[in-house]
Amino acid sequence: MNLLQMEYGVLPTKVLKEDKAEYIQALISTREEENIDIFLNCMSHLHCSHLKQDIDQFIKNMASEMVDKHGFAKEMVDKWSIKPSLADKLSSILVFMADKEETTTETIVQQFGFTATTAKRYLRQLTEFGYLAAKGGNRNRTYTMLNPSQIEGKDR
Repeated sequence: MNLLQMEYGVLPTKVLKEDKAEYIQALISTREEENIDIFLNCMSHLHCSHLKQDIDQFIKNMASEMVDKHGFAKEMVDKWSIKPSLADKLSSILVFMADKEETTTETIVQQFGFTATTAKRYLRQLTEFGYLAAKGGNRNRTYTMLNPSQIEGKDR
């Protein structure tokens, strides 16, 4: 933060290497025309453009981490020849599990209101399709979601 920014209460704005020419020109124009608005407008513009870049980068990063429920459902219908309603339920389970380390049948029963038998069947199907990995015996079985690279590497 430079003295002009501090003196005029401008938001602290980073001036990147690619912004230096615009920044220096604003300082020169401000001094020549004795009009601080030129500097303030330049700093506001830089601040807004940096925020936009940060937001775009954040959205790009989040999009790569997000689970696409409709994409999963469509892939299941096309690849496994199952009904769209079943694919929708299975993809809902995958979306629910996306941010969890592991889950159990009981968790799925509580979350979605399925019967225990139905939840087990859905989880077994997702395991067979290669989306989940099952660990443990029948009573203590837990399911973890495979990451996309593990899914693509599986023989379906």
